[in-house]
Amino acid sequence: LAPTGRRLEGGIGYLELPGVSSGPKAANYDDAVHELLGNLDDGTLRGCIVDLRRNIGGSVEPMLASIGPLAGAGKLGAYVSAHNSSEWSYDAALGAAIFEKYELAKVASPHPLRDDLPVALLSGPMTAQAGEAMVVAFAGRARSRRFGEGTRGVPTGSTSISLADGALLVLTVTVYADRTGTRYDGVIPPDEAVAIDWTRFGATDDPVVVAARRWLESVADGK
Repeated sequence: LAPTGRRLEGGIGYLELPGVSSGPKAANYDDAVHELLGNLDDGTLRGCIVDLRRNIGGSVEPMLASIGPLAGAGKLGAYVSAHNSSEWSYDAALGAAIFEKYELAKVASPHPLRDDLPVALLSGPMTAQAGEAMVVAFAGRARSRRFGEGTRGVPTGSTSISLADGALLVLTVTVYADRTGTRYDGVIPPDEAVAIDWTRFGATDDPVVVAARRWLESVADGK
């Protein structure tokens, strides 16, 4: 799946961000999302829905570079182990995802957005690993709220060790932490639980989208 976006009624943007693995598609993923943001944002955007319900994971770096304008500049999260913490951040001027001061993904033409834009995150049981990192990247951000169902429950990082007999041992060595330092080691629940009806996924009557739009419009109107 490729990232998609469109304008909904009431000045609300809708982005669906599926997972992406390393390779040619990952190289274009963040640029494609910034182009979508540019198409959605004509100066009248009142809020944005980021749909992660079909984001099954993959490469964190291009995804972080893609959502940087929405999640905000600076620290967005971290990998945390028993002894260390490895920070993720977004550099708005560069349009780059930064891990421990190294640029690991960068867009050619970063699209800026205003810092106070309300954002609704949609998640579900298919939202896993790097997809859950996207959920964590918005945790602690003002004017952000999660809708839908709980994530898969694997917000973790792993390492692989080759054994003498040729077997491969995969160990979970880190969990995710958000910008405030809160750690996540299981299912990440929504702020507002809404059952997913996959037969209406992404449609105007999708119950999760309807709930997210209702909140975005109320926040944009200052209610």
